[in-house]
Amino acid sequence: EAATKVTTHQIENLPQDDRNFLNFATLAPGIRLSTNPERKTISGDAQPAEQTNVFIDGVSFKNDVLQGGVVGQDASRGNPFPQNAVQEFRVITQNYSAQYEKASSAIITAVTKSGGNDLHGQAFWFYQPNDWVSDLPKNFQYSSLVTNQDYRRNQPGLSLGGPIIKDKLHYFLSYERDDERATKPVTLGNSLFTNQFGQFTGIFPSPFKSDLGFGKLSWQPAQNQLVDWSGSYRKEHETRDFGNQTSFQSATDLKNWVYSSTLRHQWTGNNTLNQATLSWQDYAWNPTPLNPGLVGLNYEGVIRLGGNSTTQKFDQRRIELREDYNFAVSGWGGDHSFQVGANLDFLRYNINKFQNGNPQYNFRNDPANGITFAQPFE
Repeated sequence: EAATKVTTHQIENLPQDDRNFLNFATLAPGIRLSTNPERKTISGDAQPAEQTNVFIDGVSFKNDVLQGGVVGQDASRGNPFPQNAVQEFRVITQNYSAQYEKASSAIITAVTKSGGNDLHGQAFWFYQPNDWVSDLPKNFQYSSLVTNQDYRRNQPGLSLGGPIIKDKLHYFLSYERDDERATKPVTLGNSLFTNQFGQFTGIFPSPFKSDLGFGKLSWQPAQNQLVDWSGSYRKEHETRDFGNQTSFQSATDLKNWVYSSTLRHQWTGNNTLNQATLSWQDYAWNPTPLNPGLVGLNYEGVIRLGGNSTTQKFDQRRIELREDYNFAVSGWGGDHSFQVGANLDFLRYNINKFQNGNPQYNFRNDPANGITFAQPFE
C-alpha cells in the first residue's frame, strides 16, 4: 500500500478551522480539499470526490445515491463524524487490498476511540465571531466559513470514556455541536418597483445547526476476544437557497441525517485474527420548501416570491455482514500472511424528487408588447 497515517497527536494539535477530521487527509500526497463551503468533500488522484470512500471501524460510509463520496457530504456544510471520537486514520492512495470497496482513488480508514480502566474526558468550546473573520477572496474561503455582517459560530463538545466493569466492560461517549448564525440580504433587481415589492427586501437569517454523537461499549469476555457495539448520530438543519433577488419566502429547509450502528467481534489466536462485523446505516438528504403552501411568483429581473418549487428526499439504507480472517504461515521459504474475507450488503434506496412540484408563475414587464406584471405570461 501507499498510505499516510494521521495520528492522535496530529488530530489534536494541528490547527484547522471547523473540526472536520477529513481536513487532515490533505497531509497525504495528492489529496485535495473542496473550497466550497456548502460541499465539504475530499478527492484524490485527479479524480472527483465520488471516487473516494471512508471506512470507520471497518464500516463503509459510501454515498451511493448522491455526490460527495461520503454519506451526508453532498450539498452540506456539516462534518461527517465527531472529531473527538477519532483515534487515528490512514489515507490509502495506491494498491489498497480487496476489502476496501467502491472507490478508485483515495480511501480513508479510521479507528474510533474506546474506553479503558481509567476515566478520561475532554471538553471544548470553539467560538468564532464576525470580527475574527477576514474578508478573503472567494477561492480562499475555508470549510463552512460565511463572511457576512452577522456571522458567528459556536462549537461546543465533550467526550468521556472509562470502565463499567474493570478489565471487562468499558464505555466511550462523544458529542459535538455546530451552531452557525449568518444572514443574507434580499434586494430588488429594479428599484422602480420598491413600492410594490419593498416589503420583501431586507436582511434575513440563514442558520445552520448540526449535532454529532458517538457511543461505544467494549466487552472482553475472554483474554483473546473483544466485542464492540457502537452507534453514531448525525443530524443537521439549514435554511438556504435565498438571497439577492430570491426572497426569503423561497428559501429551502435542508435536513440531512446519518444514523449507524455496528456490532463487531474480534478473536485472536497464536497466528490468527478473525473479525466479524454486522452494521446498519440510514442516510437521508431532504431539502423541502420553507413555505410549501405559497405558489411561486417570479417577477423577472426584480424578485422571486412564493415557496420553492422542488421537494426532494434521497434515502439510503445499508445492512452489511463482513467477515475478515487473517492467518500467518511459516515455511515455504519464509513467513507468509494470508487474508480471506467476504461481505454481504443488503441495500435499499428510496428517492422522491418533485421537480417543480410547487408551480411557479413567471411575470415579465414589457409594456411595449402588452405584457406587464398584472398577469403571468408563463
